[in-house]
Amino acid sequence: MTDPIFWLGLSLGCVALGLLLLCVALLPAARDLQRAARSLERLADTLTRELPPTLESFRQTGSELGDLTENVTSSVRNASETLGHVNEGVSNVRRQTKRARGTARGAIAGLRAAWQVWSGDRDEQSDVKIYRDRKLDREPRYQPDED
Repeated sequence: MTDPIFWLGLSLGCVALGLLLLCVALLPAARDLQRAARSLERLADTLTRELPPTLESFRQTGSELGDLTENVTSSVRNASETLGHVNEGVSNVRRQTKRARGTARGAIAGLRAAWQVWSGDRDEQSDVKIYRDRKLDREPRYQPDED
């Protein structure tokens, strides 16, 4: 048992047996790796075919979204300007209505006063001619004499 060649042969035999068992154990793993490599190759081919058109579609969609955003922004701006013009028009109509109302009241009061003068309906209590505007319920106004 002290022979070194025996121990060397036994060691080499153990190493060889270990390598053989390792190779036997690696065969299923190698087959699985081969299948995974084929699957990865198919995936890479599919990506090579499908990815560029998909990316181009994404680019076009992004560009269209940018155009739509720009259109919506300009539409909102135009609507805002139009609303401003409408508000301005409404304000002008209100002002003109107030002016017309005042003018109409003045005209009605003038016509009433003219009617009262023409029909002789005057306040006879003083020398000063005072005409009453009954409909508008105003205080008597001073009218200078027509001398």
